[in-house]
Amino acid sequence: MPDLWQCVQESRSCHGGSDNITKVAGNDRTSERQERMTDPLGFALAALILLAAPGPTNALVCVGGATLGAGRGLLLVLAALAAYSLAIALLLGVLQTVLDALPWLGDAVATLVAAYLILLAWRLWQQGQAAGQPMSQITPTKVFLVTVVNPKAFVLAFSILPRGDAALHWYLLALAGIIALVALGWLLLGVLIGAAAGAGHQRLLNRLSSGVLAGFAGVILWRVLQGWLA
Repeated sequence: MPDLWQCVQESRSCHGGSDNITKVAGNDRTSERQERMTDPLGFALAALILLAAPGPTNALVCVGGATLGAGRGLLLVLAALAAYSLAIALLLGVLQTVLDALPWLGDAVATLVAAYLILLAWRLWQQGQAAGQPMSQITPTKVFLVTVVNPKAFVLAFSILPRGDAALHWYLLALAGIIALVALGWLLLGVLIGAAAGAGHQRLLNRLSSGVLAGFAGVILWRVLQGWLA
């Protein structure tokens, strides 16, 4: 799985820095990447590989599919699509300047996402302790909040989308389709897992889901810590 936080740092370095030679080299690499991504097939494959990789959004959609089923789980797919679309629009618009001026802000947001995932994991784990407890479901709001600050959006906006291309709107439309397709795939996987587990294993499924979310929270925190120690 690609190191998303490293990709984010590399993307940032291509848009800032005080050394002119580093700037030129970074811009050259960015231009070459943008040129490659104007190939529709290359763009689609890059976006598909990145989005399909396991991460917080995919984990939530998968857990939602296992606990909610396919019908209500479709709302999670729409939430992920809306959140990615909003995040990319903001990044392409104004947030890049803010992130360049405040490089610590990205790590702060990542830490908040990790804390939120830990909270969700704890709630799921608590459900595994007693059968009579009310169900704390994976809601579209939860998926939206985690997805809108997903570092994959940063990589999509600055490393995969051909920002200077005249046909950028068509690439954005294609990207929306890929986002929906990947989310549907993770939802279906969750539905299959839920069906295999059965109603009698709901507590076990909750605890397994809790472990998955906590694991991703740990990965995010570890990446942030590596960035500070580097």
